[in-house]
Amino acid sequence: MEDKSKAGAPPIYWQDVECKESIPQGEFPSGFTEELFDVVNSKKTRREFLSILGFTVVVPTLTSCTRVPVTKALGFINREEGVVPGVANWFATTCHGCEASCGLHVKTREGRPVKIEGNPDSFFSKGGACAVGQATVLSLYDSARFLEPSINGKKATWAAIDAALPGALKDANGKGKIVLLTGRVNSPSTLGVLARFKASYSNFEHVTYEPFSYSAIFDSYEKTHGLRAIPRFDLNAAESLLSVGADFLGTWYGPVAFAKAYSAQRDLKQRGGAMLRHIQVEADMSVSGSNADLRVPVKATDESAVLVEVLREVAALALRKLSIPATQLDERLKSTARTIARDLWNNRKKALVLCGSNRVDDQVNANTLNDLLGAFGTTIRLYETKETGVSKDGEMEKLVVEMAQGKVSALLVADVNPAYSYPSTKLWQEASAKVGLQIYLGPEPNETSQSASYLCPGNHFLESWNDHSLGAGRYSLTQPTIQPLRATRMYQESLLRWAGREETFYDFIQSTWRANLFPKQKTHLTFEGFWNEAVRTGGLSFRAPPRFGRCFVPRRCKSTPRTQPGLICCSIKRQEYGTAGTRITRGYKSCQTQ
Repeated sequence: MEDKSKAGAPPIYWQDVECKESIPQGEFPSGFTEELFDVVNSKKTRREFLSILGFTVVVPTLTSCTRVPVTKALGFINREEGVVPGVANWFATTCHGCEASCGLHVKTREGRPVKIEGNPDSFFSKGGACAVGQATVLSLYDSARFLEPSINGKKATWAAIDAALPGALKDANGKGKIVLLTGRVNSPSTLGVLARFKASYSNFEHVTYEPFSYSAIFDSYEKTHGLRAIPRFDLNAAESLLSVGADFLGTWYGPVAFAKAYSAQRDLKQRGGAMLRHIQVEADMSVSGSNADLRVPVKATDESAVLVEVLREVAALALRKLSIPATQLDERLKSTARTIARDLWNNRKKALVLCGSNRVDDQVNANTLNDLLGAFGTTIRLYETKETGVSKDGEMEKLVVEMAQGKVSALLVADVNPAYSYPSTKLWQEASAKVGLQIYLGPEPNETSQSASYLCPGNHFLESWNDHSLGAGRYSLTQPTIQPLRATRMYQESLLRWAGREETFYDFIQSTWRANLFPKQKTHLTFEGFWNEAVRTGGLSFRAPPRFGRCFVPRRCKSTPRTQPGLICCSIKRQEYGTAGTRITRGYKSCQTQ
């Protein structure tokens, strides 16, 4: 702090009141002046220089001998069960830093989360945690978070919110659509809450939005496999890897799981001298490119052309006649593409191609290439999206158009900020201004919350309950590691209240697991034991991942019945797919391999 009590005098800085009272004579002791320490002054004598030198040596020694003030620690009056002062407790939960849903272990001291690590029992992250996941504990204590709900900028209580909004939503339901905009939702219980909400408001619609969209990946499987599926890439089964513009070790599609498998496949001692061969084709240097055996720098506009050229060469090696247009690559890149194709072909059934483009045509070419290499069922598993609300770019664009046309009467936004991240923020702002009722359900203020008339702040994920479907019969749980620090509430619980249901979201999750998941297992006799084990470990698994994929074949096969949930029966379908100007038509079947 600064003291300017004396006019014309230089300011005196002090840390607290005690510090100010302890040095009434000024910064330097008697006999020393500020001018004395002007070492760069050429008029200083040798005696004065030695005085300064001696002062700088003696003073630190004297100050280090000062007794540290005694700080008294007060014990608990009513200590919570399981809390021991000085002893850390660890909780298993699921990260909400991105859509990967990695397993976490949260370290708490005296009831407060202080450190985050990976959960070794996690099905895919295997104990890994990225920098984003470890930093999420900081956002829990962010002072910018909402303190309480508000209506039109005025403080309100949750009772006032719950009394006002059901009527406002019913009026909006009669005028147009009620839209809930969220990120990707992979929670079966949350999807169940949305179904209950739609039962109360018939014009309700749920739209998912991801600023860093993977919509092209899911759309491409609809074209090539007839199924909007979520892929799981298994580097543990790969011997050769081609990545075209996908920084899978940095930020692309769940880098933690990729990094764990990649490090294991590149361990010479563990694999007896063999090592995964990694080829990276990219325009900008990335974490993945810096670790590649062969990095091929290309223009951003040439990444798609290199993928097409590799597809042409692999198709020739597989003796498949595909109509693929010529590319404008130079001879150097064509030669490199031939080398890459031979390497992939020599490791077929153990090869994997990743594409980081968000263009459907590029992803379709990557799917075709993986099919020719026999990757489906070995290095790629496909899982249905019944329990996951994945984003679809077309739905977001449609929402903006409908808002601009006045067809949306109420907009609820949770955990996304389209007013900042949407490609055309001006278009979003103009369209959202025509929505009469705007409700923001996020935990902190942002550009989207500024236009909302109702602010209904949600919990931080470290204060919340939730569940997650990871595919292949695997589920994880999010559990609170601390009581809510502010007057916030999970947005799922808010939706239940406004739909006329009084149960908490925790009770809703338990009822969902009791009805849908508990009957599938045979380990626990009681639901309490089953639930406690899932909370302790952070999740559960019913069976090993199904090894299945749709294999493209130029012949018909006998159809087999569907035998297990999540598996695709064997069937024939004709599809046309390929790059712009390419029409590739073949029949295919889906088969399950053990």
